[in-house]
Order: sequence, then C-alpha cells, then structure tokens
Amino acid sequence: MVTIIIANENTREALHLCLLSIQKHTQKPYRVIVVDNSSTDGSLNLLKRFSWVKTIKVSGIKLGERHGKALDLAVNKVRTKYFLALDSDVEILDHNWLDDMVAKIKKTDAAFVGEVSPKLKTAYWGNFKERALPYCLLVNTKFFKNNNCTFIPKYNWKQKTYQSDVGADILLKAKKTNSPYCILDQSLQNKFLHYGSMTAANLFENKEWEEEFEAHLNNGLSASQKKEFRNYILHVIKSSKKKISLINHRIDLAKNNTPVEACDYTLKDTLLIKSTLNNLSSQLFCLAENYLQTKNSKASIQKLQEAIIYADPELKCQVLAKLASIYWEDKMAKNSERTLKTLINLKPKNPEVIYSIGVLFKKKNDFKSAETYFNKVVHAKKAGQEEICNRAYYHLGEIALNWGKTSRAMDFFGLCLKFNPNHQKASHYISKFSNHSL
Repeated sequence: MVTIIIANENTREALHLCLLSIQKHTQKPYRVIVVDNSSTDGSLNLLKRFSWVKTIKVSGIKLGERHGKALDLAVNKVRTKYFLALDSDVEILDHNWLDDMVAKIKKTDAAFVGEVSPKLKTAYWGNFKERALPYCLLVNTKFFKNNNCTFIPKYNWKQKTYQSDVGADILLKAKKTNSPYCILDQSLQNKFLHYGSMTAANLFENKEWEEEFEAHLNNGLSASQKKEFRNYILHVIKSSKKKISLINHRIDLAKNNTPVEACDYTLKDTLLIKSTLNNLSSQLFCLAENYLQTKNSKASIQKLQEAIIYADPELKCQVLAKLASIYWEDKMAKNSERTLKTLINLKPKNPEVIYSIGVLFKKKNDFKSAETYFNKVVHAKKAGQEEICNRAYYHLGEIALNWGKTSRAMDFFGLCLKFNPNHQKASHYISKFSNHSL
C-alpha cells in the first residue's frame, strides 16, 4: 500500500479533479491524506464528499513554509512502506501510474522516484539548489524518516530569498548517503499532468502576500526587474483563472457527465494556457499510441477523442489521421469516413499526416485519391523527409502496378530504392519484373 499525501490551500477545483482522477485511475489499496492550510474557498466542504480521504486541518504556518510544513505533517501520519507527495493541481491521466512507480522504486531500491530540477538562479526568489520536484514524488518512508528528511524549504526572512526549496533536502540526503534515486521516464510522465502554480496564484491574491510582495520589490530590484516581477505575478493569476475553466471541463469528463466524443471545449484566450493545452493533448496522444501498440484500440480511441478536444490545429490533424486509421482497422467504416472528411477539410500540411491520408485511401481501394496524397508528399521535398518520401514512392509504385503501368511502377520503385537501397519489397518488384522482361 502507498499513502498519497497532498498539501492544499484554496485550490478547490484542482483538488476536486486530482481526487477524482486518483479514484478513477489508481488500483486499490492506497491511502490519501490531505493537509489543508486554512482554505476559505470551500475545499473543506469538498473533502467531506470524499469519505476515503483523511483530512488534517492546519493554520498559522509561515507563508514561505506552508507547502513543505504541510507535507511534513502528513508524513508523520504515514505508516506505509512508501508515500507519494502529490500536488493538488495534478491530474492522473491513465491507469497503472502508481503501480509503475512502485515497481521502479522496488527494482532500484531507491530513496525516491521522481523528477529532479537543476540549480536555478532567479532575480526574485534567490538561487535554488537542485531538488527533487515534489509535485509527484514517490518516497521510501524508512529512508525519509531515518535520515530526518524534511520538505520545509530554507528561506531567508531578512533577505526575502529562498536558499533551498521543497524537495531539496531529500535529494541532498540521498547523495550524502550514496543512496540511489530514480528519475521518471517520459512514458510515466505522460500518465499525469501538472497544471502548475494554482496554489501560488491564490497566495498572490491574498492580503497576507501583499506585505511580502512589497518586501520582495524593495529587495534590491531595479525598476525594470520590479516591472517584470509585477507582470509575472499578474500572468500567474490570470493564467490560473483560465486553468480553472479547463479543470472544470476535465471534472465533467472525469464524472462522465458528458460523453467524450460529444464534448466540446472552447476558451477565447487560450494563449495564457497554451502550454498546458499542448501538454495535455500531446500526453493523451502518446498514451493512445501506447495502447495501440498493445492492441487495445478501444482505449486508444478514447484517449484520441480526448486529445482532439484540446489539440492545436497541427496536432489535431495527427490525431484525426490516427483515429481514422484505427476506425478503418476496427471495421468502423462510417466513423472512419466521417473522421477522414473532417481531417481533409482542415487541409493538413504535415507530410506525415498527408502520407497517412494516402495510406487510408489506398486501404479503401480509392487509388486515385491515394495517388493524389502520395504525390503531395514526394513533391513537398522538405529537408529531413527522405524516409517518408521513400514510403510514398513505394505506394505509388504499387498503385501504378494495380493500374497495369509496369514501367511507371519500376520508376517509382527505383526512386524508393534511391532513398532506401535496402527496401526489400521494392527490390523484389524490380527483380521480378526485370526477370520477366528477359
């Protein structure tokens, strides 16, 4: 069993999504402890609806220490071999995320499994030591307690700067004791999304922060740095409000209030959260491809349908191409036709997508349309596209053979071999028809 510990302060919507996603994608048994730092946004009422969550209420913690101190208080209640520090604004996107992390920590006998941030120099907060990022960090409880680790950051209250942030201490202790630690690979990182800065945004609007903010501004910053700092704070606040709209949309999906295929997401000012939308859609796309590799087309389709909702135009074309292909392979012809039509109307420019359309038309025996799209690929002549041109020439050769144009087909197979001399099927065709002509 793993104990999941979460520090919360006025992030009701994000916390709601976090708990729903844990419930949906985490295999039992597990425990969840939420330490709430005097929230006034209805977080405590929300937590009452999750009877399986243990809630600890705290108050009076210094502003710069709240997150770390809350996590430390939760660790004191941990009785399991491992615990996972999880930010309240993390959404779990797929199954087996926690099982995979536990498998890694067991295999390596690591002190922790997570991401590590390098040293950072900042104009506003001071110079940070490298640290283990606590937004999704699986920790060996015995190591943490035996080495007197803490999540509390070191903060110079006079100079108003951090000397080390949350997660620095456990990394330092792991290195001092020569204990191994394990870095998350990309396949695991794709299984959860960190919306980021939701707690900070709420703090920045808090009266308690106003005095701290003025102290930061008067801490040797130039006029341009002060302006830049104010703009940074304003951006965090504005983007968090847009993220709440996105998070509420994700909550509706998590509660299955709206079928994925019928769901629509519109937000006028997406520039503020463009990176969040890109991360969400690309991670869902990667998860879909992983399911496709394991022949789980149903799960792959579901992830692709989610990805479409948030994808930018370029990725949307890739998702639609993949979706149309899966529908066709699964003998869902009408869905495939409808998806392909939508894709073509978007007028994709990515050679991979154009190639995929050609392949799909070829599978449907619509050779004329297939030829049109394969020709678009080979005529694009973009740098680094040699491999896809090779594949397109091969298909053009097969189409020419189907039409009885043997000489034309040999030309295409020859061009295919020009890009890839080891293409066995193209070599076979050329050898076969050369021998036949003799």
